[in-house]
Amino acid sequence: NIFNQNPKKMTKNEQQNCKTAQLIRVENVGGSVFSVIEDITPDNGQDFTLEELQGYVGGLIEIVEIPNGHILVVNEEFLINGLPFNPVGTSLARAANPEAYICGDVVLCASEMVK
Repeated sequence: NIFNQNPKKMTKNEQQNCKTAQLIRVENVGGSVFSVIEDITPDNGQDFTLEELQGYVGGLIEIVEIPNGHILVVNEEFLINGLPFNPVGTSLARAANPEAYICGDVVLCASEMVK
């Protein structure tokens, strides 16, 4: 799991040149589902590896294009795996597709951050 790794220490210059993305996690507290958004950075500071993205979304990935050159990286099997509804992820995806329905944790990033 990506969250169990020890992050590498970066120099101040490396930190200034890093690109950030957002992890939109789903939380269920007392039967209420909501999203928690946190900033994340690729290990190399520029673009995510397949393994990093799979760790964030908990499995195989699918790319959902949204306006302004951004993408959502979602778990490809979110329906099969019964992942919880992600209200923020769904709202973002509906900017491109009004019928979109997103479940589970998602990564929001600029498209160039995924090679």
